[in-house]
Amino acid sequence: MPLTTDKKTETKWVEVELCWEQQVGVPMRYECETKEECERIGFKLGWDKEYEGKLTFREQELNPDMRSIKVKVPLEATTSKTALKDYILEEYRNSDCDIASLNHLNIWDEEKERYLF
Repeated sequence: MPLTTDKKTETKWVEVELCWEQQVGVPMRYECETKEECERIGFKLGWDKEYEGKLTFREQELNPDMRSIKVKVPLEATTSKTALKDYILEEYRNSDCDIASLNHLNIWDEEKERYLF
């Protein structure tokens, strides 16, 4: 996402309270005795003896308490949820970190006591 339209224009940064959910697929052994146990464990395939012992993945939340952080972002990133996500994904790519699923990105407006998007 281009942060400025003119190369001579400086990017305006604003401090926001960034909120997010983030999941990652954790590798594990497929092992459960009943359909109910599989659902409780979080296996989306359901119970099937054929899968017993095979590799599967379970989604795990990395920010279960929805903690937020105060960070500076370009003003353009606060114009829409899409702009915010585009900016964050670009920064993610630039960090050389593995990208996990990011969901429910938002900015907390402390004055209005509500989410921006």
